[in-house]
Amino acid sequence: MDQPYAVNILIVEDNRIDARLISHALKKIKEWTPSLLVIDDGEKAIRHFHENPAPDLVLLDLNLPGRDGTEVLGAIRAADQHKELPVFVLSSAPQFVGEDQIRKAKVSADAYFVKPFEIGTFFDIARGIYDRFTELKMGSAGSPRT
Repeated sequence: MDQPYAVNILIVEDNRIDARLISHALKKIKEWTPSLLVIDDGEKAIRHFHENPAPDLVLLDLNLPGRDGTEVLGAIRAADQHKELPVFVLSSAPQFVGEDQIRKAKVSADAYFVKPFEIGTFFDIARGIYDRFTELKMGSAGSPRT
Protein backbone atom coordinates (compact mmCIF):
# COMPACT_ATOMS: atom_id res chain seq x y z
CA MET A 1 0.00 0.00 0.00
CA ASP A 2 1.23 3.50 -0.84
CA GLN A 3 1.92 5.99 1.89
CA PRO A 4 -1.04 8.20 2.87
CA TYR A 5 -0.84 11.70 1.45
CA ALA A 6 -1.51 14.95 3.27
CA VAL A 7 -4.56 16.98 2.35
CA ASN A 8 -5.83 20.28 3.79
CA ILE A 9 -9.61 20.35 4.05
CA LEU A 10 -11.70 23.36 4.97
CA ILE A 11 -15.11 22.42 6.35
CA VAL A 12 -17.62 25.29 6.28
CA GLU A 13 -20.36 23.99 8.56
CA ASP A 14 -22.31 25.70 11.34
CA ASN A 15 -23.69 22.52 12.92
CA ARG A 16 -21.03 21.41 15.42
CA ILE A 17 -22.26 17.83 15.54
CA ASP A 18 -22.19 17.45 11.75
CA ALA A 19 -18.73 19.06 11.65
CA ARG A 20 -17.43 16.61 14.26
CA LEU A 21 -19.01 13.59 12.61
CA ILE A 22 -17.64 14.34 9.13
CA SER A 23 -14.24 15.28 10.59
CA HIS A 24 -14.05 11.99 12.46
CA ALA A 25 -15.14 10.02 9.38
CA LEU A 26 -12.62 11.80 7.11
CA LYS A 27 -9.80 10.95 9.53
CA LYS A 28 -10.70 7.25 9.24
CA ILE A 29 -9.77 7.17 5.53
CA LYS A 30 -6.41 5.45 5.62
CA GLU A 31 -5.22 6.62 2.19
CA TRP A 32 -4.78 10.22 3.34
CA THR A 33 -3.89 12.24 6.40
CA PRO A 34 -6.29 15.17 6.46
CA SER A 35 -5.59 18.44 8.21
CA LEU A 36 -9.03 19.86 9.00
CA LEU A 37 -10.18 23.39 9.71
CA VAL A 38 -13.83 24.08 10.53
CA ILE A 39 -15.37 27.51 9.97
CA ASP A 40 -18.95 27.96 11.18
CA ASP A 41 -20.05 31.07 9.26
CA GLY A 42 -20.20 32.04 5.59
CA GLU A 43 -18.78 35.53 6.14
CA LYS A 44 -15.84 34.09 8.12
CA ALA A 45 -15.23 31.57 5.33
CA ILE A 46 -15.04 34.30 2.68
CA ARG A 47 -12.68 36.32 4.87
CA HIS A 48 -10.56 33.19 5.38
CA PHE A 49 -10.14 32.81 1.61
CA HIS A 50 -8.93 36.40 1.30
CA GLU A 51 -6.41 36.07 4.12
CA ASN A 52 -5.02 32.52 3.85
CA PRO A 53 -3.65 30.06 1.33
CA ALA A 54 -6.32 27.92 -0.28
CA PRO A 55 -6.98 24.45 1.12
CA ASP A 56 -6.87 21.38 -1.11
CA LEU A 57 -10.60 20.79 -0.70
CA VAL A 58 -13.63 22.66 0.64
CA LEU A 59 -16.67 20.93 2.13
CA LEU A 60 -19.43 23.49 2.13
CA ASP A 61 -22.84 23.54 3.76
CA LEU A 62 -25.47 25.62 1.97
CA ASN A 63 -27.38 26.90 5.00
CA LEU A 64 -24.94 29.06 6.91
CA PRO A 65 -25.15 32.15 9.10
CA GLY A 66 -23.53 35.32 7.79
CA ARG A 67 -23.51 34.44 4.10
CA ASP A 68 -25.10 31.31 2.67
CA GLY A 69 -23.18 28.57 0.93
CA THR A 70 -23.97 29.80 -2.57
CA GLU A 71 -22.46 33.19 -1.69
CA VAL A 72 -19.35 31.50 -0.32
CA LEU A 73 -19.14 29.36 -3.45
CA GLY A 74 -19.54 32.47 -5.62
CA ALA A 75 -16.72 34.22 -3.76
CA ILE A 76 -14.45 31.19 -4.20
CA ARG A 77 -15.18 30.89 -7.91
CA ALA A 78 -14.77 34.65 -8.48
CA ALA A 79 -11.10 34.52 -7.47
CA ASP A 80 -8.87 33.38 -10.34
CA GLN A 81 -6.59 31.43 -7.99
CA HIS A 82 -9.57 29.44 -6.66
CA LYS A 83 -11.47 28.66 -9.87
CA GLU A 84 -10.13 25.07 -9.95
CA LEU A 85 -10.36 24.50 -6.19
CA PRO A 86 -12.51 21.42 -5.51
CA VAL A 87 -15.63 22.44 -3.60
CA PHE A 88 -18.03 19.73 -2.48
CA VAL A 89 -21.39 20.69 -1.07
CA LEU A 90 -22.41 18.72 2.01
CA SER A 91 -25.98 19.68 2.84
CA SER A 92 -29.06 18.33 4.56
CA ALA A 93 -31.19 19.51 1.62
CA PRO A 94 -32.16 16.82 -0.88
CA GLN A 95 -29.78 16.77 -3.83
CA PHE A 96 -32.28 18.15 -6.37
CA VAL A 97 -33.14 21.06 -4.03
CA GLY A 98 -29.53 21.94 -3.31
CA GLU A 99 -28.41 21.61 -6.91
CA ASP A 100 -31.29 23.86 -7.98
CA GLN A 101 -30.25 26.44 -5.37
CA ILE A 102 -26.67 26.32 -6.69
CA ARG A 103 -27.81 26.58 -10.31
CA LYS A 104 -30.07 29.57 -9.55
CA ALA A 105 -27.11 31.31 -7.89
CA LYS A 106 -25.14 30.72 -11.13
CA VAL A 107 -22.25 28.97 -9.37
CA SER A 108 -20.96 25.43 -9.57
CA ALA A 109 -19.70 22.78 -7.18
CA ASP A 110 -17.63 19.72 -7.99
CA ALA A 111 -19.82 17.30 -6.05
CA TYR A 112 -22.96 17.24 -3.91
CA PHE A 113 -23.39 15.00 -0.88
CA VAL A 114 -26.50 14.78 1.28
CA LYS A 115 -25.81 14.67 5.02
CA PRO A 116 -26.94 11.33 6.36
CA PHE A 117 -29.45 10.86 9.14
CA GLU A 118 -27.57 7.88 10.59
CA ILE A 119 -24.20 8.39 12.24
CA GLY A 120 -22.63 5.32 10.63
CA THR A 121 -23.45 6.62 7.18
CA PHE A 122 -20.99 9.51 7.65
CA PHE A 123 -18.24 6.96 6.95
CA ASP A 124 -19.82 6.19 3.57
CA ILE A 125 -20.02 9.91 2.80
CA ALA A 126 -16.35 10.35 3.81
CA ARG A 127 -15.37 7.51 1.46
CA GLY A 128 -17.37 9.16 -1.33
CA ILE A 129 -15.64 12.48 -0.65
CA TYR A 130 -12.24 10.79 -0.75
CA ASP A 131 -13.10 8.93 -3.98
CA ARG A 132 -14.38 12.04 -5.75
CA PHE A 133 -11.44 14.17 -4.55
CA THR A 134 -8.97 11.53 -5.73
CA GLU A 135 -10.75 11.30 -9.07
CA LEU A 136 -10.41 15.08 -9.54
CA LYS A 137 -6.81 15.25 -8.39
CA MET A 138 -5.27 12.18 -10.04
CA GLY A 139 -2.29 13.01 -12.16
CA SER A 140 -1.00 10.96 -15.05
CA ALA A 141 1.38 9.16 -12.68
CA GLY A 142 -1.57 7.67 -10.80
CA SER A 143 -1.00 9.56 -7.56
CA PRO A 144 -2.81 12.62 -6.30
CA ARG A 145 -1.50 15.98 -7.49
CA THR A 146 -0.55 18.48 -4.84
